[in-house]
Amino acid sequence: LFPTMLLLVYVVGYVLAAASEIWAIKEINYNFYAQVPTLSAMMLNSYWPIQALIYWRVRQTQEPPERDGFPWYAYTVLGFSAGSVSTLRSIGINELDGVIYVICSNTEVIFSAVLSVLVLKKRLNVYQISAVLLVLGAVIFAVWDPSRPGLGSAFDKARDSEHGQASHAQTMFIAGVTSTLASRLLSALNSILAEWFLGKNKKSTWCVQELPLVTAIVPSVLLPWSLIITKENTAEWGKLTRSDAPGHAWGLIYFILLALSMAKLVDRQCKMNIIAEKSAVFFEGVDAMMKSVAGLGAYVFFYNIEKVDTKWNDFIAMGVIVLALGLTTYGEQVEKRREKYEQKFTLEEGQLRSPLLEGGGEDN
Repeated sequence: LFPTMLLLVYVVGYVLAAASEIWAIKEINYNFYAQVPTLSAMMLNSYWPIQALIYWRVRQTQEPPERDGFPWYAYTVLGFSAGSVSTLRSIGINELDGVIYVICSNTEVIFSAVLSVLVLKKRLNVYQISAVLLVLGAVIFAVWDPSRPGLGSAFDKARDSEHGQASHAQTMFIAGVTSTLASRLLSALNSILAEWFLGKNKKSTWCVQELPLVTAIVPSVLLPWSLIITKENTAEWGKLTRSDAPGHAWGLIYFILLALSMAKLVDRQCKMNIIAEKSAVFFEGVDAMMKSVAGLGAYVFFYNIEKVDTKWNDFIAMGVIVLALGLTTYGEQVEKRREKYEQKFTLEEGQLRSPLLEGGGEDN
């Protein structure tokens, strides 16, 4: 009972923490009229000093994992990928409405399923394949809509100089969708690689605490350098503190930025523990649930803004994704039962063969 309750705590903690990250960034977009993807990514990874203390404590109290040395190469790869995920995800959240962002970000279920087959050599059953197809259909149904500045009409209008303003909106929409899809691909790869790197040490407390640390330190070193290219700090950061900004409050913006850091700490802690206890595919189902909560929350919290571009097909797409979530969870349970049956059958077959081999040896 206790492991089940602990897993439930991890799931609820992840859903609330990860959803609040999206709401915090949309608060900056809508109430401060600022787009700060690099600053958001920097704050999301700034929790690493606290994580370093947690890891130090774990090293003092827990048994080390069974491995040869520290996996510097593997963790460096994960760190670079995590930094890219944070940046691309921030761009997607900044450029898209909350509802359409969470719909596009559910493509992580598709990427995770494909990568689990290619990297982990897992098999997908009919329920998991159905879930992947449903998510793919839902995303296309929501995004490819000529009535909004989207992919359905973007390429035609982008060539029309008479629609300069529309072309800019469509370009930003394409940038948001592309960044979101790329971030979800890298995020799925991170989850799969985390499970693969951990291997037999999957449940080791050392490893579970190392992953949130290295995936925050590397981005924290690299992201400030991107400001030289983007000039975001000179173009957008001033909007957060100018005295005439609607909804301006010094305390509020500092609270939001601090909340991003603390939410990501809880997010990564829960994520790594869920993967350790279950699997990367199971986590993607939890992540899909989180995105549904985040999308509905964004629509409610920022209704006056979100209602303008949110269409009826967006809610249908979210409903289909929730159905896919159920299929993913059930498919995971079916796959676990199949694996246990195969292990039992192999064991029983080995026990039956053993006396026959012994008898054969005596005859010879």
